[in-house]
Amino acid sequence: MTRIEVLDFVADAFVGESVDRAALLRTARAAHARPELLRLLEQLPEFEVTELDQLWTVLDVPEDLSAIDET
Repeated sequence: MTRIEVLDFVADAFVGESVDRAALLRTARAAHARPELLRLLEQLPEFEVTELDQLWTVLDVPEDLSAIDET
């Protein structure tokens, strides 16, 4: 799972003033996200962000697959 995949399924949530875990889950479910992404979002603590870049402070996923290959 990478940030690009996450964004493919949750970016549409960032159209209002703030986004919380429930909004990300609703958006990901509506976009038919993979079960792995839904589980990852369900495990997040409650949070609220106003900008997409802030999402990475609560969601620890690599930017791309090269970071995964190095481990």
